[in-house]
Amino acid sequence: MADAQGMIDFIAAGPSPFHCVSETARRLQAAGYAGFDLGGDPRTWSPGDGGYLARSGTLIAWRAGTDAPSAAGFRIVGAHTDSPNLRLKPSPDLVREGYQQWGVEVYGGVLLHTWTDRDLGLSGR
Repeated sequence: MADAQGMIDFIAAGPSPFHCVSETARRLQAAGYAGFDLGGDPRTWSPGDGGYLARSGTLIAWRAGTDAPSAAGFRIVGAHTDSPNLRLKPSPDLVREGYQQWGVEVYGGVLLHTWTDRDLGLSGR
């Protein structure tokens, strides 16, 4: 049950890809990973140290092994944080029939019929 609640909390904290990256970075920081600056030098890390780089809606995380990659090899794992959503158009302000509206467009593989009974919200950056 704790794992399910953890996933529910993660989804609630990440309503957009940018929020998802921010929440993932927060969780990595809490787990002992260090934020990485592109000007830094990862070769100064000790075996077992973890780090992450969060930038422009993208997150890369890693943990240094206990042996050199030339001896132990290495593993790469990737994930996609993008999610289907409705995005504001570049010039979203519209007035129609006396109502202020925002123009939106579908992004990603949205299953529109599953959205007909949802409350919509605004999130992102």
